[in-house]
Amino acid sequence: MKPKTKSELMAEWASQPDQLKREREVKAIRKAMDDARAVMQDGLTRYVKKKTKARSMAKAEADPFAELEGWESMEQIQDAYGYGEITADRRDKLTDLWEAREAARNSRKGADKYHDLVTEMLETAIRRVGNEYADMLFEYEQQRREAEKQCEQLAMEGMVKK
Repeated sequence: MKPKTKSELMAEWASQPDQLKREREVKAIRKAMDDARAVMQDGLTRYVKKKTKARSMAKAEADPFAELEGWESMEQIQDAYGYGEITADRRDKLTDLWEAREAARNSRKGADKYHDLVTEMLETAIRRVGNEYADMLFEYEQQRREAEKQCEQLAMEGMVKK
């Protein structure tokens, strides 16, 4: 009789009725967890999109930098003053606004992601999906690893006896 390999022994172990049933349960739980996470993530994405749109519309209505519209650079503002198109007071105000806008842009880099209590709750819920099954899934993986070790050991013993 030819000695069996580790993969052959694992296939035999996995094809036992109780192992097949357990494998189906584990796959069903993992799929349900993935589906739940996807649905929640989709809801979170839609919520953030809705809130971000509302926030940007409100921000557009109350834009503190609206006076800078039409000005493309600090140099353009300085040139307009040099040609007498704007007064010194207007130039100072536009320059201050320009610098404030640049400072605001630089301080917000990467902070444009919307965040509130609802998004925090949803992100926590997404991370915790399936926690009640964690022990069972861990136990299954541990059994599987143990079976692999045993199969490997049996396969090695079979090769040595040869």
